[in-house]
Amino acid sequence: MNLVGKIFVVLIFVLSLVLMSLTVAVYMTHTNWYVYVNNTDTSTGYPLGIAPQLANVQEENANLRKAYATLLGDFEKALQESTNAKSEIVAVKENQTKEVQELKETIGSSYAEMNTRLDDTHKALVTIASGHELLRDSIKTLQKEVTSISDKLSDRTGFMNEIAQLERRNRELASRNDDLKNENVLANEVLTYNNMVNDLEYYRTQTPPVSIQGRVIEQAGRKIRINVGSDDGIRPGHKFQLLSKDGTTYICDVEVENVMPDVATCIFSNLRSEQSINVIPGCIVRPL
Repeated sequence: MNLVGKIFVVLIFVLSLVLMSLTVAVYMTHTNWYVYVNNTDTSTGYPLGIAPQLANVQEENANLRKAYATLLGDFEKALQESTNAKSEIVAVKENQTKEVQELKETIGSSYAEMNTRLDDTHKALVTIASGHELLRDSIKTLQKEVTSISDKLSDRTGFMNEIAQLERRNRELASRNDDLKNENVLANEVLTYNNMVNDLEYYRTQTPPVSIQGRVIEQAGRKIRINVGSDDGIRPGHKFQLLSKDGTTYICDVEVENVMPDVATCIFSNLRSEQSINVIPGCIVRPL
């Protein structure tokens, strides 16, 4: 056998070994692939096959999709409930705002009505005081006339008519005095109802205490509020000088219009109607 024949023999032997190895590998691979794909019994030592794992994953995926759909529905429901709740909150806020505005308007009307009643009461007090003064003067004059007539009376018959007239006038004045007393009682009741002082001398004070000094709280148009009131001896009609915060600059005169225990409302008294000024809170007011 020459060299070429030996080479062919070796090649045939090697090819035989390769074919045998390939056959064994194909057989072993076929068997392992089937078990790897379809095995459902892990007690044999082989892992769970790909097909059962895929089925489990598909089932889990289906369950997750159902859970996602359920969660999505719950989310949309919760979102709708949240939207409804926000709408209800907005409606409640609007109603509350409307109620608060109505309450503010009611309070403002009540405050204006109270100020009107206080003004009427003050005017009634002034009228009653004037009536009392006139009544006192009339009674004094009548008494002087009666005394003069009594002194000069020598013949009663000649003065009977004059005396009768004087007596009738005296009765009229007495009736007027009773009416004024009733008005005084009514005015005192109004003052008591409004928590105001019912002493007539209290309202006859024409000048504020010399030592008093107040400061401006706020300005509203041609009116200002100061931090002193009836408890400090302030009365309607009192007049003050309005000065700057440091007290060095004169601004104008103001007159007390309304008084409460701890505050008073004043109006500018010596400004023309077309004049306007801005008063800074903290400015000083002093008696004229």
